[in-house]
Amino acid sequence: GEALQNRVKSYCQHVFERRRIHAKESSLVHHLPLVTRQLLKRAQLVPVLMKAKAIQCLPSQARLLVADMAQIKDVIAGHVMCQAGETSYGAWFLVTGRLVKLERVSERFQRQGSAGDEYFEVVDENCLINAEPYQSESTVAAAVASETIWVDRDLFFRHLSALPELLLPTYSNTPSGTRDSQRSGGTVASQAAQESHNLQVAAQKNQDLAAAQSVAAFMAT
Repeated sequence: GEALQNRVKSYCQHVFERRRIHAKESSLVHHLPLVTRQLLKRAQLVPVLMKAKAIQCLPSQARLLVADMAQIKDVIAGHVMCQAGETSYGAWFLVTGRLVKLERVSERFQRQGSAGDEYFEVVDENCLINAEPYQSESTVAAAVASETIWVDRDLFFRHLSALPELLLPTYSNTPSGTRDSQRSGGTVASQAAQESHNLQVAAQKNQDLAAAQSVAAFMAT
């Protein structure tokens, strides 16, 4: 019907305005080296991902990993991001548009967002706090065509578990002397790993800055 036509038109307009269709920039970016494209994606996504406390508390290198695994998704007006009481499989981050809380899923095509509505910048960020199953607290839908970032929780924890500095030491039923020795050795190893990590972060920042300047100059021509 007419409502569906309006939603489709709105979505097409959104995609066009976000330069996903017939955009010179998109064509040029695809010709950039893979590493440069990765750095560009990180520069675009990390500031948005930092809206979530679960991302803010991560080391710099971990944030970059989250940006690498994240997906940019355009959603049509009425798209339901999550439903209250149902298992959450990831977090949504708003880039442009409006995400609004619904009392019922059936309202998703009527709500365009108005004064008094509850809006969301991040949806289901609590599912990234720990690996235990998490149920959405609210039903949230896109009030208008929106650009979002999706972080899959399974990928999130799988990638982060591979980072040594995020792993906490665990001890089994071993004698106290052995346990103290393990703890002491673990402390030295942890300090060495932290120093190595700091050097990597500093090098990464320099690379990011150089890449960003290169991309900015490239896009300006």
